[in-house]
Amino acid sequence: MKKGLIVAARYLTLAAILLFGVWYVSENYEKFASGARFTAGNISLLIGLCMLTLLFESIRMKFQVRKLGYNLSLLDAWHIFTVLQATNHIVLKAGTFSAGYYMSKKYRISFHAYCAFVITYVVIMVLASGVFGLGVSIVYILMGTGTTSMLPLFFIAIIVSCAAFISLAAVQIPVSRLPHFMQRVVKAWREIYSDYNLILTMVVIEIFYFLTCSLRFLVAVSMFSTDMTFLNAVVVVTVGNFLRIASIVPGGLGIAEVASGWTAAVVGNDAGISGLSAGLDRLIYVTLLMVFGGVGFLTLSGRSEFHKPKEDEEMDEFAAG
Repeated sequence: MKKGLIVAARYLTLAAILLFGVWYVSENYEKFASGARFTAGNISLLIGLCMLTLLFESIRMKFQVRKLGYNLSLLDAWHIFTVLQATNHIVLKAGTFSAGYYMSKKYRISFHAYCAFVITYVVIMVLASGVFGLGVSIVYILMGTGTTSMLPLFFIAIIVSCAAFISLAAVQIPVSRLPHFMQRVVKAWREIYSDYNLILTMVVIEIFYFLTCSLRFLVAVSMFSTDMTFLNAVVVVTVGNFLRIASIVPGGLGIAEVASGWTAAVVGNDAGISGLSAGLDRLIYVTLLMVFGGVGFLTLSGRSEFHKPKEDEEMDEFAAG
């Protein structure tokens, strides 16, 4: 009963946000439509940047799986990731853990280690956003374009917090009394966070990811004939991405867009335009996810039975011959 109420609350929250969005747009339609520039060039640019984002996210998955003991091809990583994300936008985290189960059977990676990677990876993403934001802030300061002192401090606080959390992996916390599953998760967590080369590699990948996300948001904002500095876009994207991951709503739909509008208002931009821009960006991204996710599902499901190890398939072929 309690679980059913939680699920209902998730979808009711999403429905309420979407209904609010529809009402807000209808009430302010003339304001938004008068300066809108939904040209083929702008839409194509946004589609291209979304595909570039998917590429970096697929590269992220490839490195994650390689750390877990299997060298996944980039094409397979693309297929698995797009299916995973498409499913997550329908049922909260269902795609994430289904993908882990699939790969544990197909590639014999540890499902517990995969879960540990997924749970702890958000810290690496936030760390990368802090490094990227601080770098952009420094560039703005050096160019003399001006920025509030709060933004560099905001990103420094993110970096320090994440670095401190990662350093906890070196602390030998007794886990013998924990359930076996939790022991394996903690062990995997320690192994992941003690691999500084991996962390550095993943941070670099995430910096490119946040770069494309920020450019996507700026293009979407420009389609409403509104200007925003790149630094402000970085701040908006950082907050929006964090709430998208941490949200109880599937895919963070609505929550991330509201957060983007609120964050934009805090840094001095129009909240309504920013929220709509984030929504437009999400619409393009999710549409691509559903298309590529469908292709990925058909590709992966059309192969040999995933629950059979590769050597068993070869034995079956030998017996049949």
